[in-house]
Amino acid sequence: MNLQIIADLMAMMEKSTLSVLEITEDTFHIRMENGHTAGPALATPIQPTVPPPVPQVIAPVEEAPVANAVEVPPVIPGSQEIRSPMVGTFHVLADKPIEVGDSIKKGKPLCMIEAMKLMNEIAMEEDGEIVWIAVEEGSMVEYGQLLYLYK
Repeated sequence: MNLQIIADLMAMMEKSTLSVLEITEDTFHIRMENGHTAGPALATPIQPTVPPPVPQVIAPVEEAPVANAVEVPPVIPGSQEIRSPMVGTFHVLADKPIEVGDSIKKGKPLCMIEAMKLMNEIAMEEDGEIVWIAVEEGSMVEYGQLLYLYK
């Protein structure tokens, strides 16, 4: 609080019939008493009071399912990997989900990865046939995590 404001309050208090004026602002606290005696009102600074900490209740966080890793991908000679380019939630295509055995042309969308509420399309890098799908709908995927095997 500004010292000029305190001085003005003291002058007003001296002219008024108030006997006590108490002000608390954030961590500043002042109490003035006027006994209507000769002399100016006294300003008594008091140590700032800090309220006790409020206990916080932390709700349990519901975790998204982690990518399904039930089986280890098979070793298929000549197979290529398609890995996640980002962290996010794996989503199959709504119009036609990709299945094992599907022949996919270069550039055709395989899936979507949702990251920060944005849907990112993952497309086939070259012509090929899907031989393994490593994750399930709604699973969380990490950067570089295996999504598909194709040959």
